[in-house]
Amino acid sequence: MRAIWLLLFSTSLVAGSALAQLSDSPAVLYADAHIVFDGQLEKIAPSPSGLTAHFSIAQLIKGQTATNQGLQVQMPAQSRCHAFEENHRYLVYGRKIDDELWVDPCEGSKLYSRAEPDLRYIHTMNPKISEQCNRSRLKQLAKTSAIVATAKVVGTEDSMGGPTLLVPTVVRPHVQDRICILRRTRCNKGPDS
Repeated sequence: MRAIWLLLFSTSLVAGSALAQLSDSPAVLYADAHIVFDGQLEKIAPSPSGLTAHFSIAQLIKGQTATNQGLQVQMPAQSRCHAFEENHRYLVYGRKIDDELWVDPCEGSKLYSRAEPDLRYIHTMNPKISEQCNRSRLKQLAKTSAIVATAKVVGTEDSMGGPTLLVPTVVRPHVQDRICILRRTRCNKGPDS
């Protein structure tokens, strides 16, 4: 009976995955999930039902766990969506099936660096959860920072195989010299330099 249930579950995940990825808003993903958390994927291993993954939890957003430190979840062995990778940080949406917690990449879980729209919505539901790039937070950080720069993303963990790479686009004028020194490059000060 359990094998039939797992087969039906896996089939429904695959069939609905493309539609879920395209049509689920953060509100729908949040409402449908039994658990939502921000965590780092520590280890993935094969299991009889697919894959078993262990996450260290940075922040539990919705639901309950036996411990707030780590969580073991089940995942399908194959997915038409992105693959989870060890040592990456994710915003995870999970569902309880029988006594196990299941996470499918096609059901909203994503790299934390790509979760800003989700965090913005979750913040409306739970003000303790902060968006990472809201204007008031950035202004507050700018007050205490020696260097303030805006940057454009030229690559992500997925596209470059490492941490997100940012290229500065605008820097406060009075810190321009420090940026040039840090980069060990000669900076133009204007038409007379």
